[in-house]
Amino acid sequence: MAKLNLNGNYAEQMLSLYLWGQITPPKPDEMADAKWIRPNGATTTAEIDAQEYMNNVGKNLALGEQRMFQQFFNSKHRSGKKITLADVKQNGTIKGSEIELTHEQFTDLFYKGTPQYNEAQKAELIASQYTLNTGSADYWQRSFVFGSTKMQLDTQSIKYVFDANTG
Repeated sequence: MAKLNLNGNYAEQMLSLYLWGQITPPKPDEMADAKWIRPNGATTTAEIDAQEYMNNVGKNLALGEQRMFQQFFNSKHRSGKKITLADVKQNGTIKGSEIELTHEQFTDLFYKGTPQYNEAQKAELIASQYTLNTGSADYWQRSFVFGSTKMQLDTQSIKYVFDANTG
């Protein structure tokens, strides 16, 4: 599996990987070789470092637009009442000046009993690179290489951390 480097022109690397099966295109005198003809059903897989992805592509992901976080950013409880710092403290674990919620505690506090609960439990972040930050210098690459993206949060490890003094 080829490793895609997201610094620089990664769209060129991806296109080359798709067309030729390697990160760099063949030399002009090699292109006529039959070995470059892709068989039916051929697939293209690239390895992408998660941290590099978040630094270069994921930075455009607006968390407030994610369904999973909409009630949170609206500070609304599942019943429609406003969530207070006391609610967060009651449901989380206080560690010094921070309050930690597990994924289960977070979704229970904001979504349990609502139609969005099952979706929030999945912890999926979905982004369409076609519509995110369309005026940025890297828009053409992000939309070409990644198009629509879905990321899965690790629900066993993720912690939602709040400031114990301000929420």
